[in-house]
Amino acid sequence: MLFISIACGATVKFADSFADSGKKGVLGIAAGLAYGIMIGYLATTAGAMEIFIAAVLASAFAGKIDKKEHFTGVLALFFYLFAASMFVKGIQIENIGLLVAFLAAAYIDEARPIKGHRGVLDIAAILAGIAGFGWDSAMFIIAFDIGYLAMSALYPEKKPAKPPKRARKRG
Repeated sequence: MLFISIACGATVKFADSFADSGKKGVLGIAAGLAYGIMIGYLATTAGAMEIFIAAVLASAFAGKIDKKEHFTGVLALFFYLFAASMFVKGIQIENIGLLVAFLAAAYIDEARPIKGHRGVLDIAAILAGIAGFGWDSAMFIIAFDIGYLAMSALYPEKKPAKPPKRARKRG
């Protein structure tokens, strides 16, 4: 399960990079489809419903689901959750308070990263573990982040080049 979470994080970053590059093709959409299914699987089978649903909702609230790759991912996630609730087992959010706490933490990460870093959700998940809510959420979100950061190292964001400074005319 942790490997799936790592792969999911890497796939989300790949979809991000593909979307931001402006490239056309099916690779980004395929990545979105894959990560939506992986998040759905982890949410329904790994006891990580609250943290992954909170992360996806926070991304939506922060306006980060803005390209077809991410629309595909969210659509795949909700299709997976719908199918799981209809044919396998009901969708169970065991702790609505935990969901709300994770949602607030994830929103801070998405909307206002602290010094460019996203770690508030990880800290919230660790605190939830310390408080006795179990360590599953912390393990899965940290594994997800490992995959995301590894893919970030492989595909760093390209910053736009600064225009050259003009020399002042002396006169």
